[in-house]
Amino acid sequence: VFSGNAPQFLSLLGYKFNSEFVRKGYWFLYRNVFKVIVSQIYRLTEQGNVLSAQPVDPDGSWIVQVVADAMSQEQVPRVCEQIDELKRLFDDYVELVVVDHAFLENKIPYS
Repeated sequence: VFSGNAPQFLSLLGYKFNSEFVRKGYWFLYRNVFKVIVSQIYRLTEQGNVLSAQPVDPDGSWIVQVVADAMSQEQVPRVCEQIDELKRLFDDYVELVVVDHAFLENKIPYS
């Protein structure tokens, strides 16, 4: 939705409010290949009010996400090597693990 009221539009389509989260943080470009996103997740205690955001993790943990754009099959080994290089740079500071993207998908029941 580029303009207008997105929650109202979704309501008209039959969707119901479940929960709202906001991600606050920073992103950096590494070697013009990867986007490194460092962020925290906040839950909105009042629907639609971003000023009511409260941290999901009271300890203040940060999420580090490394994202690469779609590429051809031939480029995958080179990009994997670069990801390993980036992981070695972060070894003393964070633990990077591969996450199954299917695990993070939102499952919305349509019944």
